[in-house]
Amino acid sequence: MKPSNILVTEVDGHPVPKIIDFGVAKALTQKLTADTMVTRVGALVGTPEYMSPEQALSSGEDIDTRTDVYSLGIIFYELLAGVHPIDLRKVAFEEFLRRLREDDPPKPSTKFRTQDAATSTDVAPKRHTEPPALVKQMRGDLDSIALKALEKDRARRYGSPSDFALDITRYLNNEPVLAVPPSVAYRASKFARRYRVALVTACAFALVLIAAAVISIRQSIRANKEAAVAQAVNDFLQLARCYPLSVPNRTQPKTVGQWIRYVVVAAIALFLVWWMLRLYVL
Repeated sequence: MKPSNILVTEVDGHPVPKIIDFGVAKALTQKLTADTMVTRVGALVGTPEYMSPEQALSSGEDIDTRTDVYSLGIIFYELLAGVHPIDLRKVAFEEFLRRLREDDPPKPSTKFRTQDAATSTDVAPKRHTEPPALVKQMRGDLDSIALKALEKDRARRYGSPSDFALDITRYLNNEPVLAVPPSVAYRASKFARRYRVALVTACAFALVLIAAAVISIRQSIRANKEAAVAQAVNDFLQLARCYPLSVPNRTQPKTVGQWIRYVVVAAIALFLVWWMLRLYVL
């Protein structure tokens, strides 16, 4: 699988990719000959830059759809970063096999950010964005999807091109993708992005309810304080009615009890005066 094997047509106003035969793809660019129709013994089968590690290192007997996932991953990587994940051009055959087997590709966002400015400036407008915005968009899910498709161990890749396409669809629908470990925070962020309008509305409604509750509680506390003060005043007035302050009437004769009380108070006062004089003077 390589870019020349993929054509994009338009169906009902929507772009639809079509996979065409290898021989047909080659015939579009050059005339078919016996050399192009027959695979030579001992030669690599396919385009080296789009080969999977197992395709380049085996006889071709143990190849399955995960090889196509790897090739599609390279194409996906180029669509994101504008360049091939691993530079395999103009190298010796042994070096080619070593890089294909051992070198892990960087994240598309890292590759795009670290390449020359001219390439980045050329690629970003084709994606209808600016280089910083494109790097930010690639970070996270798109980086993870591309690297999962390009795993050296095919057991860690997507099981088929359909699984690969489904994960890209999940990204487009703001759903959790299989390429990223499904942590609680990750699932929550994807849920928030998917239902952004509904969550904003719910949060605004919740804030209004909280604000109303706070105002209601403050008013209730204030009313309770005012009620407590009023109750205290009322209790005082009730107590005052029950125990009125008695003021002796000068016109009425004093009783024996009143005289005894006055004498006791006067005696106590005299005793206190004597005790203070004895303490500080005598």
